[in-house]
Amino acid sequence: MDELSHLQNTAAMFDEVLNYGKPADPLNFPEPQFSAVTRVNASVHNPITNETAVVPNVFYEIRPDGLPPPRAYWVGRKLKKAIYGCVRSCTVLRVRDG
Repeated sequence: MDELSHLQNTAAMFDEVLNYGKPADPLNFPEPQFSAVTRVNASVHNPITNETAVVPNVFYEIRPDGLPPPRAYWVGRKLKKAIYGCVRSCTVLRVRDG
């Protein structure tokens, strides 16, 4: 039963929760960083199947030093509607040498 000990508070009454005092503040998130990006149709290689395909909706950062970005994001299907748009799955791509 020890593996379920962390679930004790699921059966707590509201008055019991109040007796524990004020809740803790939420964790701080790091400040967001913004940069210029572009959306392209990109040639994507799958090293497991050794197949290459041109796929739409690939986003990557436009770097001021002109170097290729370390990663790109292939935007996939919609997972859930949200108040200000939707949540989509993304595949992280890395730049291949050559």
